[in-house]
Amino acid sequence: MAVATKIAVASRTWMRIEVTICGFGSGLLAGVAADRAGLLQQLIAVLASGNRLLWPAAEACAALVGELPPDVRARVDCATDWFDQPIDALLFDGSDDVADDWRRRLAVRDGALVALLRPTPHYDVSRLVHERTLTINTTAAGGNASLMAMGG
Repeated sequence: MAVATKIAVASRTWMRIEVTICGFGSGLLAGVAADRAGLLQQLIAVLASGNRLLWPAAEACAALVGELPPDVRARVDCATDWFDQPIDALLFDGSDDVADDWRRRLAVRDGALVALLRPTPHYDVSRLVHERTLTINTTAAGGNASLMAMGG
């Protein structure tokens, strides 16, 4: 489950505004990196955005996950079938040629399109979250929302 941050925005009018920042889509992002530094950078982006991370099962993945604190470890998985999972984006740290190969593989997947995101030099965390805004305008009822529900 993705982490959400809710912010109440002050308003001088008869309006209540709530902004919620939450993880991307289902909150499951996949990561492919050429080295440990790339994996750690992906982990930082995922934790900062409130998502979960899925890496291909490999010795380096298992070793890194084993070193993580339990709260962080709960947000990371390694799987052999990671590419078949319903991921929302692929975080990729590697060469341009390999990135092009991954784009082609992502393009032929069944289901929704999956973006390939690269660090430049870091991952843009704003691309890993959704913003939801709820605005309740009670101006028509003089600021009393219960008046709008009264029958006439």
